[in-house]
Amino acid sequence: MGTIRENLETVFVAVSFAESNEPQEAVLQMQRLEGRKQDSAKKRKAAAKRPQSRAE
Repeated sequence: MGTIRENLETVFVAVSFAESNEPQEAVLQMQRLEGRKQDSAKKRKAAAKRPQSRAE
């Protein structure tokens, strides 16, 4: 749940920068959000590749 909150906060910050005529900072905030999404996807992909052990 923490990542959802962080993502929403980042979007709200980016919108506030865009509204105050600072588009470069808004773009930077959205790039940070995109970077976190890509890191999360890499972690999920790595976890999916791990061999699963079965208890017998």
